[in-house]
Formats: sequence, C-alpha cells, structure tokens
Amino acid sequence: MNRSSFVIPAILLGFLFLTGCSQTESTSGDPAKVETQDAQDAGVSEASTEKSQVSTPKKAPSKEEIVEAHLDAMGGADAIKKIESIVRVSTMESQSLTGPASGTVTEVFDFVADQARIDLDFGVYSESKGWRKQQGWKKTSDVPLRALSAEELAYERIGMPISLVYTVFDLFGIDAFLPPVRARLNDQDCIKLNFVGSELDVVINDQTKLIQAFQIPDFMRITFSDYREIEGVMMAYKTKIEIKPGNQTLVIQLESVEVNSKLDAARLEKPGSEDSPKNSPVD
Repeated sequence: MNRSSFVIPAILLGFLFLTGCSQTESTSGDPAKVETQDAQDAGVSEASTEKSQVSTPKKAPSKEEIVEAHLDAMGGADAIKKIESIVRVSTMESQSLTGPASGTVTEVFDFVADQARIDLDFGVYSESKGWRKQQGWKKTSDVPLRALSAEELAYERIGMPISLVYTVFDLFGIDAFLPPVRARLNDQDCIKLNFVGSELDVVINDQTKLIQAFQIPDFMRITFSDYREIEGVMMAYKTKIEIKPGNQTLVIQLESVEVNSKLDAARLEKPGSEDSPKNSPVD
C-alpha cells in the first residue's frame, strides 16, 4: 500500500536520516541518556566476565518482531489507516535562558491531503506554521510570512501524531530498518530502532512497545508519555521537547483531540489568505 495520507517525501526523510547520533551519548547530566546494551557490555571487566553470576544479555528482537509488536501496540495498521484527520489543542510550558513561559497550541492535520497547520500562542509571542505536501510556510509575531526550507519542514514533521515507524514501514517496507539493539532510557528497558543510512534514534519501550523518544544528539530529544487510546489508536498525551542549544525545554499537555472531524479550508489556510474562498484548496 502507498497511501498519500502517510507519505513523507524521501527528501524529507533523508534529512532526518542524516542528523547523525552515536549509539551512546556521553553528555553529562543528561536526564534522558540512552545507553545501549553493547555499551554496557563493553564496560564489563575481564574479571567480571569470568564470574558465573554474570548473565548473558537478553537478545534483542529482530526488526520484523519489533515493528510488528509496535504496530500491534499502536492499535494495528488497519486502525491507523482509518485516521484521516486529527485536531489537537494543548497547553504548553516552556523554560529557556530567557525564563519561563506558558501558552497554547492548536494543531490541525489532514493526512488525506498531506497538509497541516499549527498555531502557538505564548501571549507576547505567537507563531503559525503549516504545509501542504512539500511546500511549507511559517509566520511569527516577529517575522513575516515566509517559506520553510526542506530541512525545516522535515524537522516539523517529526512530531506528527502518527507513528514514524508505521510511516517508514508503510512507505519503504521492512528493509528500511536496521537490526534493533537493546537500550536503557530513564531507567527503563527499551529497544533502539534506526533506519538504513540513519543514526536518528527511535526509542521503543520494551514493555509497552510504544515510542518513548526520538533523539538527535547534541541538538534535540522528544519524549512521549501518558499514552491513551483514541479511536482505536494509542496517542501520547504528554510530549517533552528538549533542545540543547540554549537549554530550552517545552512540555506539551494534550487537552482535547478530535479524530476524523470535518475540516474546512479555513482551518489550514496561511495567515493573510483569509479572503480566499473557504472551500478552495489550500495553497
């Protein structure tokens, strides 16, 4: 199957795949440090390995097993394919070098037409951004409307509320994945899954088989928690974004969600295009 509702253009996936990271991250004080079982094994001394009490590390599942288990945990591919649109309203708490801030975010995703609009309001600062297929735009309270670069658009798509593992599998098949490795994240057993030609970490919780984090080392980490079932599909109600440059943290709490509600063009229009016909396609 090759449904346009879940396609991420290859040029955008390429950007994600080239944002490299190592299997272990040595940043001190990092609250969400990912450690692979390989790295843990390397730290075992020769004397320790000679002791009978040293257990053999549990074998990681195959990529076929972890992808299948993840899709089942999400609710199944059939349930995911039934989702044609999502509207989410969330509250946000931000912390950076300039101090704390709070606000709201409204996200409108139309998967059938591959378009979206996201509006953030922090009071003293506001931002609108969106895309249709490979064309994206952005406007803030400080910067007028402009086009998004391919790299910026790829970054924005990471947080889309459909499993990235499902999207890649649906588009490229199982050969797009590397063999998984066991890892630890926040003192929990996980499976680290990567794509061919990529070092972008997708960290899957070993117990729930749901995505626990995305990671771009030395730049950004997105962690997901408080999963709940919406229309047969598991969705995270809490998202934490940590951006290392500038020590920025953003916590997003989902307050309401609509699935497969009717969307008119006005909810996805670019700012400044309000005079266009309400039923016309979004530019």
